[in-house]
Amino acid sequence: MKKAIKKGLPALPKVVFWLTPLLISLEAGLSMFMGYLIAGFVAGKKSNQQGRIRNPFIFDVRSYRIHVHHWLVFLGCLAFVFVLSRTAFGVPSAIYGFLGGIVVQGIIDYDDWKSVVKKRRS
Repeated sequence: MKKAIKKGLPALPKVVFWLTPLLISLEAGLSMFMGYLIAGFVAGKKSNQQGRIRNPFIFDVRSYRIHVHHWLVFLGCLAFVFVLSRTAFGVPSAIYGFLGGIVVQGIIDYDDWKSVVKKRRS
């Protein structure tokens, strides 16, 4: 019989997530690490576990439950900051790193990171 395969990212890419920003800049790498740590402190320890702050982006639409994960919200914030920096303001790389750390934490620490829309249980 085949063993169950863990549905998550293996440990090796975690090293790549931390080394790559440090190669770009020390400021981005350290702020990414801080974003990761703070998101890990605030969010739940496991999938489907309530964190220190309740997620306001979980809601029901008809027979579906929509869960906009924190990583998806902060990915939108990261895109907004990127567009804003290209149009009017200069943004320090620490902001990109911090928001990127929150996104990385939401993706690599949870098994359900890709399930946004689920059929609701009756």
